[in-house]
Amino acid sequence: MTARYDGVRVFIPGPVQYTFAAGRSDYFDNSFLWTAHYDNYDYSLDAGIHRFDLDVGGNNTIINFGGTYQFEKFSLGAMYLHSTLDGGDGYVLTLAQGQLKPWVAGTQSSWIKYYDQAAGTYIAHTMYGLADYLHGFQRLWRRLQPRSSGKSCDRY
Repeated sequence: MTARYDGVRVFIPGPVQYTFAAGRSDYFDNSFLWTAHYDNYDYSLDAGIHRFDLDVGGNNTIINFGGTYQFEKFSLGAMYLHSTLDGGDGYVLTLAQGQLKPWVAGTQSSWIKYYDQAAGTYIAHTMYGLADYLHGFQRLWRRLQPRSSGKSCDRY
């Protein structure tokens, strides 16, 4: 689900990449976020703090920590989330295979994810389906990304 977001975003490149943003959208009056991302040869680490002033009153701060380890042909990832709205916690576990490169013919990827999240650990979830109307969820989800044709129009 997508929404209009009016705000400002600052990205600071480097060995650790930082992003700061502030603004508003269709889902919340004001939001502030800070994220950090680090890539190494075979692993990556992420951390973030996202604060939302909700349209219905009150606010929610979601704190997350995660990482991915890349093996030769697959990767394992985990993310922990905590919400101040309901004190709920959540996590997402990922097993992925391959790496889709739309500009290279024949590349493909697939993944399987397990979500176990309290309602406060997401605002508008990007999973396939309508998680926005749930009060938390547990779900096993899989996806096979089709093979790329390698044509320039596949590039994004």
